[in-house]
Amino acid sequence: MTQTQHTTSTRSRKAKAMGLLTIPVEVLDEIAGYLSYSSRFALSLTCRALHTWIDNPYCTSKKRDKLLSERLSQSRCPVIKPKDLFEIEMWPAYMKQDNLQMAHGYFACGECVRLRRARHFTNAMMKGKRGKIGSGTIEQRSKRVCIQCCLRLGRFSPGTTFYFGGAEVHGFGIICARCRRYEGYEDYHWNRSDTCGGCLLMYEMPVRHYSLYEKSVEDYLAQARHVTHLVINQKTASSQRRREEEAKKQRSKETQEETKRRQKTTAGDASLRATESLLLSHLRVSYPDSRNFPLF
Repeated sequence: MTQTQHTTSTRSRKAKAMGLLTIPVEVLDEIAGYLSYSSRFALSLTCRALHTWIDNPYCTSKKRDKLLSERLSQSRCPVIKPKDLFEIEMWPAYMKQDNLQMAHGYFACGECVRLRRARHFTNAMMKGKRGKIGSGTIEQRSKRVCIQCCLRLGRFSPGTTFYFGGAEVHGFGIICARCRRYEGYEDYHWNRSDTCGGCLLMYEMPVRHYSLYEKSVEDYLAQARHVTHLVINQKTASSQRRREEEAKKQRSKETQEETKRRQKTTAGDASLRATESLLLSHLRVSYPDSRNFPLF
């Protein structure tokens, strides 16, 4: 063995001896205890051994008086906090890439705690202190909310329009002033009104005034739903009119029967009075001397 080969083998042995995997598990656990979640998670992704050894930072079974092997054998229940996710979004893998036309890759939502593409955020949410490259802190960036969460929380008023997705997407969003449904357009195919395409078609607004608007499957579905609602409303109205007519006929019939009954009662009373008068006249003729004849 030459001197060069001996030096190379010695260096390789030293490098292998000083590797991270040769550190005792307890020491590795102590080092990992000083790392944040994002740093610990990145360390666990370097190799399979570290992925097995690095403990979950938010495991409910984590006890400092237990060995790592005992904690790994127990069930894990990870709970990612928003501040950890806002650290992860700064990784190079989630930043802007040349082969993907996105505005700085992915962004974290402080409400649903997810990493989502830039097309799911308004441009206002990705700028200033809430942006990635701004001067805002993690607490300020945690106020960033995706479009779906804004819709769920009711932060958009009817008729609101906004841009989304950044300069690469050229997105334009609409909160319909009629149905309050969200509709987004990309690549300058914008509907420049405050009404979605379905309501434009539903309320027979002239589409020729919006030359850049293109009908989608949702527009035809909205038209079909509108026709269905019209048919249902028409049937409901006809049924209501039929019930009202039947009730009117029933009231008219009852009124006629009541009138006939009253007429019969009046005729009977008149016949009885005529009979009484005739009988009284007959008695007076038969008994002329009886001035005060107690007939009744």
